[in-house]
Amino acid sequence: MAEARAQQPPWAWREFADVQLGDARLRQRLVELSTTFAVYAVVAWRVLHVDLAARVYPQEPCTTFLTEDEWKALCCHHSKRRDRS
Repeated sequence: MAEARAQQPPWAWREFADVQLGDARLRQRLVELSTTFAVYAVVAWRVLHVDLAARVYPQEPCTTFLTEDEWKALCCHHSKRRDRS
């Protein structure tokens, strides 16, 4: 093992350290992405639930399924998308 270290150029250890650091950054980014995907999955489930409930109970007001803040946020989001089109 000592012979292998002696044969390596001095910059090899710096490159090895850079690879390790890059690997740690990649792992951290993957953790952040998996958290983001988990949040998106919950949001998608809620939207699907409200959509299906609205089809089954079309006469019910949206406040049956959503809080006031939630339906206002959806209205804001919907109106922004219409303005872009």
